[in-house]
Amino acid sequence: MGPRKATPDEEYATDEEVVAAIRSLTDADGVRLSKIASFRARGLAGLGLGLSADDLLQEAIKRTLGRARRWRKKVPFVMHLSKTIRSISSHAPEELKDGVVVPTGGGEDSEGRVDGVVLVAQLGDPERAAAVLEQFTKIEKKFTNDPEVALVLEGLASGMNGPEIQHDLQITETQYETIMIRLRRGVDREQGWRP
Repeated sequence: MGPRKATPDEEYATDEEVVAAIRSLTDADGVRLSKIASFRARGLAGLGLGLSADDLLQEAIKRTLGRARRWRKKVPFVMHLSKTIRSISSHAPEELKDGVVVPTGGGEDSEGRVDGVVLVAQLGDPERAAAVLEQFTKIEKKFTNDPEVALVLEGLASGMNGPEIQHDLQITETQYETIMIRLRRGVDREQGWRP
């Protein structure tokens, strides 16, 4: 495999195109991005990083506007933001490296509650979580050229079910099933991937 070619600048959105894309986000887009950000924020909650879903979404927009994350125009803008949210949440634990998490207010009582709320870890076994993330990343890479499958994958990753994804993407049940068939056929079962 040869060296990767740099993406030509004309494939990236200009500042004006980014602003226009942000302004054209629909309510459904906002709900979809909120669900993705909430899913990612819940995964970080056990680390005590203090990142909320709103923080992740705002940071994704800020990085896009600041050109830290450039939007390739051939990628739907919602997908770009969802991948940026995922990237931010994936790299957040690295930013904690050699850091210390300090609880903010309230103390833990004898029953393991903070301010009367029972704390439940959002993260499972770290090895299992890493394996799941690795599988998901491999599957996601396989469908980088199929935005419909990629959007369905994001919905599934954010905990949405089929009818919710259909409503969110404004597609029929038949269209959803067709996308799922493409997903299932594209998954390499020999590698142990599951749709």
